[in-house]
Amino acid sequence: MRRLLLKIPQAIVVVDRIERKLLILSATVVWLAGMLLVGSYAIAIVIYLGAFLASLSLGSYLQVAYTYTAESFPTRARATGFAFSDGLGHVGGAVGALLLPAVVGGLSFLAGFALIGLTGLAAGLVALAGPSATGQDLRRRVGVSGVYKGCAFSP
Repeated sequence: MRRLLLKIPQAIVVVDRIERKLLILSATVVWLAGMLLVGSYAIAIVIYLGAFLASLSLGSYLQVAYTYTAESFPTRARATGFAFSDGLGHVGGAVGALLLPAVVGGLSFLAGFALIGLTGLAAGLVALAGPSATGQDLRRRVGVSGVYKGCAFSP
């Protein structure tokens, strides 16, 4: 509980001041670095450092990514759009979990963790293609008709 209370002021300072897309991308770059260090299967300290970086990046970007995903849909389609996007991410995770043993067995341990890191980085790059959301009022981003400005989806 104490850790959560310490993170709240930190999030308030960072999340609505720095563009969410850039926060997500930078955290996915850290994620890739962490996965490469873990996948290197080097000495213990390198693996610990990789695990630390991976945990740090997940803690840094997951909440921002969930918020950003929800903000990327107009109000009338927000729940459906978020659920579809989140579900697609879970399907990707399930497929990745099934493919990982084949990649590790067929190529190498490093290749498996590189694949995990690269899929995370791909998510960060996809976020860059989305609309800017930081510091904007959602009501201003949605037109009077309810159609989201800057989004190809319209209800």
